[in-house]
Amino acid sequence: MNLSPWAYYTATGLLKANAAKAEALIHTALALNPSHILALHLHIHLAEASVPGPPGQVAAAATSTAAAAAAAAAAAGRPAGTEAPATGQHGGSSAAAPGAGDAAGSAGAADGAPLLTAARAEGSADALAVAEPQDGHLLHMPSHLFVRVGRYKDAVSANERAYALDVARAKHCVIPYVVS
Repeated sequence: MNLSPWAYYTATGLLKANAAKAEALIHTALALNPSHILALHLHIHLAEASVPGPPGQVAAAATSTAAAAAAAAAAAGRPAGTEAPATGQHGGSSAAAPGAGDAAGSAGAADGAPLLTAARAEGSADALAVAEPQDGHLLHMPSHLFVRVGRYKDAVSANERAYALDVARAKHCVIPYVVS
């Protein structure tokens, strides 16, 4: 993820090969330890840049992102583990409207492969919100995903809790970057 920060998706909304590999590794880490704070954190960052989706979706059904990427490559006649040349980045303000995608959490891409929605990391956001130990940044992180899936009240609550913890800790000089 550090090799191509915030450049995880093709112009058509599919995961690029390195991002698919990163997500597969994140899933492996979470299978070993469902409360792994870094894996939860990274999963949110990877998924938040994808197409928004309504809360409760399970993206791409039970298909792993690595399998989806391989299927997309095969459908396009490319070797597995490669992506189509990108003509731009997908996500941010250019993403599809909230609610795009079917009940399985995917929408059809131009080549027939499922688009992965931000909702696929909703469980990671929920888990990180209650994980221990906590700091303001970790309490804030679920808000990234909650906003993308339309859970605005939860996003505000996460940020309020993060701010309150940062302020409380700043009084004891625990977190040095809080504005007074």
